Amino acid sequence: MLDERRRELLAAIGIELYCLRAPAADAAGTPAHEPATTAAGVRVAIAIPRGIRGDAGLASLLAQLVRALGIGAAEAAWIETDGERVEAPLPEVGCYLMLGAAAARAGSAQLPLERQRAATIAVSAECGELFRDAASRRALWQALKPLVQRLHSA
Repeated sequence: MLDERRRELLAAIGIELYCLRAPAADAAGTPAHEPATTAAGVRVAIAIPRGIRGDAGLASLLAQLVRALGIGAAEAAWIETDGERVEAPLPEVGCYLMLGAAAARAGSAQLPLERQRAATIAVSAECGELFRDAASRRALWQALKPLVQRLHSA
């Protein structure tokens, strides 16, 4: 962290310091991109293509997604898809994030219409394209905004 002198200098030149909304790991030390162990307390279901969590280049992205939503690691359920179906049933939550078109097709096929109408569902670009350029990062943030609003209005 920054010492007091550096904070004073930054404040003097007009730079505001921001803090993260949620820690990168929960109290047990589980990284934010690890799957939730139980369905209790889950607020967001994140559908991703199979094998993405093992990609070292995307590990920080997955951790930052949870932090950007402002929730803890235990409040996100990671559901892997193979493009046609999901590996585990989607939990009944108010928010769903689908990473990529294939995950969106597989996840939405499993959700009943009543749950689709009641939930906030966001679909982003494919995982490999999320940090390609500034426009793709902006599109990801625009997709996350309704989820953040729904999570913090409850």
